[in-house]
Amino acid sequence: MALKIAAICYLSLSEIQTVDPSITEEFIQNNPKDFEKILYELGMDVYNYPVDEQELTHRNRFGNIITCKRWVGNERTDKEWLNTPYSSPEARDKSLNNRILTDLYMARGLVESE
Repeated sequence: MALKIAAICYLSLSEIQTVDPSITEEFIQNNPKDFEKILYELGMDVYNYPVDEQELTHRNRFGNIITCKRWVGNERTDKEWLNTPYSSPEARDKSLNNRILTDLYMARGLVESE
């Protein structure tokens, strides 16, 4: 069982609606493939890993405490995403597939089994 750096991606409906208010729960329900594409464009790897939908109170990226849906999955590690300023250090490190980096993340409990 190989260990990989955990590059977790959290996307909140409140964050998505800040950028595009037309994305509502009704839109998501009626257009699942379009919404999947939106999540992908925002950095979530929806095609290779499962995505968990949650309804809970959380703090979004803007610092607001809100109750709404959020999606949790793995961050993309393809070159196109990694070349954006939005990719996380964890995703960039994971893409290197470096055993020493993985061991450093493992010491902090930030790995997942593949």
